[in-house]
Amino acid sequence: MKSTSRNKEVVMNAMELARMTGIMETLGNLPDGFFQEHKEELLCMAEEFVIQERKDLVVFFEKKIATLKQEKFSSYQ
Repeated sequence: MKSTSRNKEVVMNAMELARMTGIMETLGNLPDGFFQEHKEELLCMAEEFVIQERKDLVVFFEKKIATLKQEKFSSYQ
């Protein structure tokens, strides 16, 4: 992969998303193993965040997690 500032920004944001996911798993806000199950989605989230030039990663992450939880919940019904 060619190293660019955009790639670096995606990787840096993906690391932050992974960190937030781990914290949420530890606190019980996400089920254990959530990171392992969704790590590719977290990378896609990081890329989307960079492409859309969002400013607040935490707000972006909270919205995405809420959407994932809602999708998972609705699939059980």
